[in-house]
Amino acid sequence: MKFGKIIMLALTLLLVSNFSAFSAEKEELTIMLHPVLYSATGGEEGLITQFSEETGIDVEVLTGPLDQILEKTLFDFVSATSSIDVFVYTDTSMHSGLSNYLLPLDDYIETAGADYKFDDILDSAVGLNKLNGKIYGIPFRYGVYMLYYRQDLFDKYDVNVPETWVEFNAAARQITEGLRADGIDDVYGLVHPGEAGHIIFEVFKTWLAGHGGVIAEENGTVKLNSPEAVQALTTMIEPYQNGWVSPDTPAMPLDRSIAAFQNGKAAMSLCYAPYWGLFTNPEKSTISDNVGWALTPHGPGVEHGRSSFSGWQLLINKNTEYSDAAWKLVQYLSTPEAALEMALNYSNGPIRESVLTSPEYLEKFEVARGWAQGFAASEPLLPGGHEKISEIMDTIGREVSNAFIGKKTPEAALNDAQASVEKLF
Repeated sequence: MKFGKIIMLALTLLLVSNFSAFSAEKEELTIMLHPVLYSATGGEEGLITQFSEETGIDVEVLTGPLDQILEKTLFDFVSATSSIDVFVYTDTSMHSGLSNYLLPLDDYIETAGADYKFDDILDSAVGLNKLNGKIYGIPFRYGVYMLYYRQDLFDKYDVNVPETWVEFNAAARQITEGLRADGIDDVYGLVHPGEAGHIIFEVFKTWLAGHGGVIAEENGTVKLNSPEAVQALTTMIEPYQNGWVSPDTPAMPLDRSIAAFQNGKAAMSLCYAPYWGLFTNPEKSTISDNVGWALTPHGPGVEHGRSSFSGWQLLINKNTEYSDAAWKLVQYLSTPEAALEMALNYSNGPIRESVLTSPEYLEKFEVARGWAQGFAASEPLLPGGHEKISEIMDTIGREVSNAFIGKKTPEAALNDAQASVEKLF
């Protein structure tokens, strides 16, 4: 009898042990990031891998552009599933309707502990993650757009760093013409991506902001065919029409434009501020010792440095099977230590005041002082985001592309964009 009881007890313990092991094995997460953001965590050997090693929680990483992230998460929302547990959205993708599908984080933040220092995260970025009075996302990467340039080409062709848009296009022309006169045919005055859709939409936002325009006002009034917007698009397409950018710009994706500047194929790049780390890294850039920085050019009456202010947030699917594990991952990727490591080593845009003011960070990235100026001068161009942001970006991007390649005038393209976006609103 005693022997039988011992056998039963042993079997019970074995079953419990196996069940616990099975449960631990099933605690798996899937995170979907933009490829650049995955690189900002350190990639395959970076913070996400460290998280798995320290916690025992398996994390599958998926990467894709924003439109794919929106598409995949929308499927989860509609089907009330969680094929993706943690993911990123841009600030323009955040809208009140998401509160039905995202996990509220207020309780997690409250119990995160003093070391997490939530109050250190940029207030302006936190505000974009508040929906219907609750916090649904943690800022992960924020920045403005800056002007980066090759000092050697500016010196060689006696060009001053531009402050206005007139000076900016004049610099692109003067340097391109100087290069051609010297028999250099594969370097241009300017590089930027022009791929149709949300890529060229993001590019247009930079020119739009620098001319004092917005996509829509706080009350929802669409302003895409304003005089500021028309002038912005007119200025933006001038370099392409005159050969001051590469002829393949309309098909150029973001990564190719970054690589082009890294490889010295352009004198200027108006781009997302955190790319400074890619341009000045001697292991990745042939011009690392030659890069200068300046604020985004401005139009008449526009504050110098007004730029496209944007960022990414870490969000958790409300239907995730492992909400606590998902929060652990989000918290791990946004601690003060992680924020500093990603900013210092992987060119991530700082989301904490402590990083922006860190002597260690400023010593390596003096340009961050310029970012602070850009932040102060900038604002979201689509306040509050919109639930149809994917369609809005595609619509604006398509019409900007039409003007870019000469299919429509800037006025006609933006009038058509205005009408289409008004319907979406």
